[in-house]
Amino acid sequence: MVCEIGELSVPPKGTLDPEILLWCEEYDFVLVTNNRTSMPVHLAEHLDRDRHVPGIFIWNPKLTVGQNIDELILLAFVSFRNEYRDHIVHLPQSYSLSEFV
Repeated sequence: MVCEIGELSVPPKGTLDPEILLWCEEYDFVLVTNNRTSMPVHLAEHLDRDRHVPGIFIWNPKLTVGQNIDELILLAFVSFRNEYRDHIVHLPQSYSLSEFV
């Protein structure tokens, strides 16, 4: 299932990152975000509190929306359950970065 912040039964828009991480942990949701600045800090604090998240994927602005989505779909098919637990993954994983620099 895919949810977006602000939809029914998910945290409302404006929810702080630490609260979003708690929600992801409670409901076993992987987070996809473009927040590459503060999210690593908030994840470190979350883990320091002995908390966990299923994983965080950081959207790549050098990829098109379609390429980011293709990357997420590919990772969903080839990944093991809990493979990204407590980790941040910067997209892309399968594209050559030199193609986008």
